Amino acid sequence: LEVFKQWAVNKWITLVELIGYTLYPDNIFEKAFMLMGGADAGKTTFNEFLHDLLGDSNFSPMSMGDLFIYHAKNRIYYLNHSLVTANSEIIEYLTKRIIDKFYAFLDGNPIKINSKFGTKINYKIYAKLVIAVNTPPKIKTEVSDDFWDKWIIIEFPNKFPKDDTWYKKTFTKEEMDG
Repeated sequence: LEVFKQWAVNKWITLVELIGYTLYPDNIFEKAFMLMGGADAGKTTFNEFLHDLLGDSNFSPMSMGDLFIYHAKNRIYYLNHSLVTANSEIIEYLTKRIIDKFYAFLDGNPIKINSKFGTKINYKIYAKLVIAVNTPPKIKTEVSDDFWDKWIIIEFPNKFPKDDTWYKKTFTKEEMDG
């Protein structure tokens, strides 16, 4: 927990809640998470921790571009049974079309997608979206307060020295196993 306090200071408990929320196979609160802070603040390391904690089968590293722009309906298939999708890439400008897809991603209603072999299936997304950014995206359309209410923004205010051994020393196998 000390690491979470260093990363997110007074919002450290929200990181713990985020982990708990990712374990539930539904997006009942219709929320996405934005980890925001400068370079070397621990955002990407937290996403790496989530990946290691949840395992490959429950984690998808898809970016917002993958989800909402680049043939999204075909790529969303790869979220099958994922509890979280986390990435450090964000779309610089959000258009109305991208925002509409963001809402559809969060609302939990089944969508029709093409499977890898072209068969259309109904699919319910329950992966939680976690993105790590330095600054929030710019909005190219009018949005209601509801758009920002969908986001839980967690600030990572500190900067840490680069240390390639820190992660392995901090999150040992024994620590990750509980």
